[in-house]
Amino acid sequence: QDRFSRSDEVDTLNVVRDFEAAGKLVHAADTGVVASAGLEGIMTYLRATAAREEREKIRERSVRGKRGKAAAGKFVATGRVPYGYTYDKASGLLGINESEAKIVCDIYDWYLYGNMGGFRFIAIRLSELGIPTQADSYSHIYKKRPVAMWSTTTVNRILHNEVYTGVWRYGKSGANGEPIAVAVPAIISREIFE
Repeated sequence: QDRFSRSDEVDTLNVVRDFEAAGKLVHAADTGVVASAGLEGIMTYLRATAAREEREKIRERSVRGKRGKAAAGKFVATGRVPYGYTYDKASGLLGINESEAKIVCDIYDWYLYGNMGGFRFIAIRLSELGIPTQADSYSHIYKKRPVAMWSTTTVNRILHNEVYTGVWRYGKSGANGEPIAVAVPAIISREIFE
């Protein structure tokens, strides 16, 4: 029942009640039939409370572990590796993907010196050249656009991502503290970025 009821105890009881009102029983592998009334309802509520608390502990430990990894200078894979880089799982470090890094440098050159007219024209140029996007390179990434079709959003993201200067930041400001700066190989200079 713990996976079923990790969000909110009252929601758990309401979902069980909805099923019961529809004439259906809810079965849990660990506890059998889950009920919303009487002593079983109280047990359902208590199990849901314990599951929510366990979920909070798991999340806290996970965040603490990821922040510790970042503080040790490792890249925390929370999504895609930035375009232009590769991720070595064994070392936890980012390395430069030379072919993609060249494209990153071209994007900055075109933006700063190419008089191309902005993100849209850079995306069109990359598409015309048939340069594969990051999503084209990975079969596990769902992509709506055709192969080698760049978007202005992707170009904008590359031009505004500090990682290319050699600093990747883990975390956002807020309850979990300030972002942690992690040194990575630079593709462009800080001067070009700014």
